[in-house]
Amino acid sequence: LGKFITKGETREKAFSQMIETLNRTAISGPATNLQFLKALLQHPLIEQSAVTTAFCETHTNELISASENAKENVPFQLIIAAYLFHKFLTEEPHSVNPWTAIGFWNVLNETELYLSGISYNVPFSLLSPRFLKSGNKPLEKNIPKDATLFKFDWNGENFIAGAKRTSSDSVKICTEEYSETLIINDTEPEKTGIFLQGIEFFVENQELIENNQNHSHNETQNDSMENNLIVSHLHGKITDIQTTPGQIINKGETVLIIESMKSEIHVLAPKTAKVKSIGVKVGEQVQENKPLITLEKI
Repeated sequence: LGKFITKGETREKAFSQMIETLNRTAISGPATNLQFLKALLQHPLIEQSAVTTAFCETHTNELISASENAKENVPFQLIIAAYLFHKFLTEEPHSVNPWTAIGFWNVLNETELYLSGISYNVPFSLLSPRFLKSGNKPLEKNIPKDATLFKFDWNGENFIAGAKRTSSDSVKICTEEYSETLIINDTEPEKTGIFLQGIEFFVENQELIENNQNHSHNETQNDSMENNLIVSHLHGKITDIQTTPGQIINKGETVLIIESMKSEIHVLAPKTAKVKSIGVKVGEQVQENKPLITLEKI
């Protein structure tokens, strides 16, 4: 059993505080009456104080129906965003970073996941913080400057989200329309419970799928490694070079950064080697397959 007590300067504020408390409550496992209580608090007659002690008895079916429908009305894109951030876009333990898991040539990644028993392929990629300065006022207003910014496609729609970890088990997700804190429950290896508005949803399958665009680069990538060349696999502008001729670089280390489609792409060393020469400079526009850095054996 649990008991919540909230207070406010007005009845409306106290009710609002109680609904917010119920939304932030996460109970996994047994069935609860959280949604029933929310439906009760949001009923027009309750808000008007036009009730008697027999209200729940006379409105039972209506309240149960409202509580059951609550799960269908949540913004599911926030659940997808929280899952992507938690599993792929942070360096938390047991998470997978797509830039190191797949390789430096990837611009767009894709994962197949299951939400409420339905399978979705969700492409996603990081965005540069400078994207917030592109004139999108709702994004600038809602997304904190220190949030991780990314875009993803889900259910035929495109979304841009900012994510920030607020505790070890909670993430704040912000979009143009919403700003919500979601609680994450990683109790099972391949199933993640995500609470939104007091409702638990399960997301399964965290296997990354290489974007079709990447397959066309496999042959080029293999050839470039054999020729000791690091080449560009996308169109973009060189914004930073993090190595110099003669320097020893380790496999997986960032050697330069390319800005493409408002995303910052970290180009990683394909192997441990010595930098022989650098064929580009900061500010230069590069095309696909442009040689960037020549390597030599140590």
